[in-house]
Amino acid sequence: MIVREFIQCFLIDEIEKLKKEHPFHAFTLMATGIEFLGKCLSTYEWDVDGKSREEFNLALNNLNSFNKYRGIDQLYNKLRCGLAHLGIPKIGIKLDRESNSISDTPVVLGCEEFYEDFRNACIEIIENKNNNIKKNLNEDYAKIDGTITGRTESNK
Repeated sequence: MIVREFIQCFLIDEIEKLKKEHPFHAFTLMATGIEFLGKCLSTYEWDVDGKSREEFNLALNNLNSFNKYRGIDQLYNKLRCGLAHLGIPKIGIKLDRESNSISDTPVVLGCEEFYEDFRNACIEIIENKNNNIKKNLNEDYAKIDGTITGRTESNK
């Protein structure tokens, strides 16, 4: 599976199915998915450690679909790290099923609205709308045959 197909299948299609029944799990995948989108914009290799914050913020600050989230203080820490490491957002972020209320304190992120923005950001990457992709989106990325195997330098 090439990178473009991976984005379509796992970041768009699978999360769309999940958000309907399990919106809070969908948030976890979208938060880490934002980091993946940042990897597409990054000059680092796919599997370089220690670049999570930088790549998350690269996506947030360079994909037009995320414009409205740029002013949210510490979105990486409160959303992505909270969900990835604690299973819940950190103080300052609330998750809802429906729509955002980003001018409130705490910030409320709605799964339906956040997903639409995330989906549009994925499409920006797939279509290279901003002409800023640093990775070859047509390269082999994952092997799926009943199991999934990633393609990195260590397991090509």
